[in-house]
Amino acid sequence: MNEKPRVAVFVNPAASKESNFFDGVVRFAEPRDWRIVTGGEVQRRPRSALSRWPGHGVVGFLRDADLATALKRVRIPTVNTSQRGVRFGLQNVLPSFEDAGRTAAQFFLERGFQRFVFTHEGVLDRYAGKYGGFRGRLAESGHSCSIIRQQDPRLGNRTWAQCQRTLISQLRRLPKPVAIWAGNDAAAVRVLEACEEAGLPVPKDVAVVGQGNERALCRYTRPELTSIDFDFESFGFIAAGVLEQLMAGGPPPAEPVLPPWRLVERGSAETICGSDPQLAEALSYIEAHACDPVWVEGVARHVGMGRRNLERLFRQHLLRSPNTEIVRVRVRRARQMLAETALPLTEIAVACGFSGPRGLRDAFRRLTGATPRTYRSQNRETPMRIERPERTEVSPSPRA
Repeated sequence: MNEKPRVAVFVNPAASKESNFFDGVVRFAEPRDWRIVTGGEVQRRPRSALSRWPGHGVVGFLRDADLATALKRVRIPTVNTSQRGVRFGLQNVLPSFEDAGRTAAQFFLERGFQRFVFTHEGVLDRYAGKYGGFRGRLAESGHSCSIIRQQDPRLGNRTWAQCQRTLISQLRRLPKPVAIWAGNDAAAVRVLEACEEAGLPVPKDVAVVGQGNERALCRYTRPELTSIDFDFESFGFIAAGVLEQLMAGGPPPAEPVLPPWRLVERGSAETICGSDPQLAEALSYIEAHACDPVWVEGVARHVGMGRRNLERLFRQHLLRSPNTEIVRVRVRRARQMLAETALPLTEIAVACGFSGPRGLRDAFRRLTGATPRTYRSQNRETPMRIERPERTEVSPSPRA
């Protein structure tokens, strides 16, 4: 291709996630000298005139069936990233909502919950992938999942207050403590509002996680909403890479490797649940002290039991050892610091309780499948902040 490639990107600029997607496409395009234009340049053309559009490719959130048909007819390389556009028969690159569900379930399981609910608005079919992933991961650990369908006043003759009273009644009947994952942040906010009105403590009795990490929703609630997020900028970068292969005449990758879903933890799920009081106390102690010099014997001593009995308790309820839990909490803290600070790996390793960068790297790769550097490059926030955490002075002891 001798001339500068001209690529149309379909996004809704009012949607922050799609704007992030656009940034990812631009990041891919700049070193390749692509000329990026908005989808409007294609959208405004008569369908019969698309063959005369001086472009080389289209990528983004395609929602217009007529346009998709026209793009296929004139054989313009196109990558669709919209769930709505799946039926158009284009090359699709889509996040796995099953993985989002598994991420939510894994979070609750690691927190020791035994009771689980999936809640949604509208018809369940819209959330089939999310619900399937959530229910499937729970089933792997021997748990089941209930469903609460939230009533929508726009679809019947009931008022909003009546719909909320029904939700309150459903929440009150649930055995506690319970973990609730909502199909989107709006449904999660409704649960938080209902809990507040019903006097149900969040997160002590009801832990709530949403999906989408819409900051306007997540940060105005009290407590703030924990939510599952997706790196749309990296998503845009990857989708642009697939388009490049199509424009070069080659086949697309069978299954592009997309960024993982990420849980952004806030107050609505900041709790540890345990049906056994000693287990709950052990988990709380690990959560508070994992990044200090702490080892399994110290946890056992804190809860007043022997190490062997503590190991048995953890494996019975959580299917993992106390040491694995200590390392898991350290890696979670490291993930947060990698995404939110510019601290060097050595400082992050020490702050999170590891003996050095190698210990952090080995544990991080074992639990996440990525190296700390790779994770930082895919998940860093902008602008990055340098924040050195306060350290508690304690006597030295072995570290993971």
